[in-house]
Amino acid sequence: MTQFKFDSCFWFVYYFQEAENLHIYAMDVCFTQIVVVSLNILVWRGIWNILDAFLYPHDHLVSDIASLIIGYAIMVLMFLLQYPMSLISARLDRHHSFVKIAYEDFIIAVATWGVLLVWRGQWDVLKKYFLPDKLVGGWACHWIGTVGLMLLQGFANVGTNGIDIDGSYDNGEAIFPTDFLRTLVKDHQMSTKNKVKEKY
Repeated sequence: MTQFKFDSCFWFVYYFQEAENLHIYAMDVCFTQIVVVSLNILVWRGIWNILDAFLYPHDHLVSDIASLIIGYAIMVLMFLLQYPMSLISARLDRHHSFVKIAYEDFIIAVATWGVLLVWRGQWDVLKKYFLPDKLVGGWACHWIGTVGLMLLQGFANVGTNGIDIDGSYDNGEAIFPTDFLRTLVKDHQMSTKNKVKEKY
């Protein structure tokens, strides 16, 4: 991955390995945001439509509840298996990259279905039962989500934050790392220790 540091605060991460001048950088941005993001949308839209067609299509409430239950079950299972799956990924570092990429892509594909099931269930429940008025419900969801993420310091996860190349992480780190709370706790502990040192 190529990283561009425009100032001390913001990093832009894009797809091509080398981008030393402006026109290559512009091509990189266009490729990332038009091609890769569009393919992402196709995957998400495709899964969503398949679920609409086959998961209790004639009973929307049951479909939404089933979507949530199955989605959370998949996510819990994936996170329970996260450590052993990451160990296997780390061992595959020594083998042909195709095997590692195929293995990690399969895991991500299963996780994507889990995430989409949860998204679909929550989306439809919010749309139909939580302030169903589009204007009021839309603004309420927007501000609750925005303020909540900002308070949790997780707003950077909204939207597209760059593209990672399959197989580019070593030591099993590609298996969806989840260290949000641990990072917050660690930062808080470090800040507390520094204040104590300064006090004494």
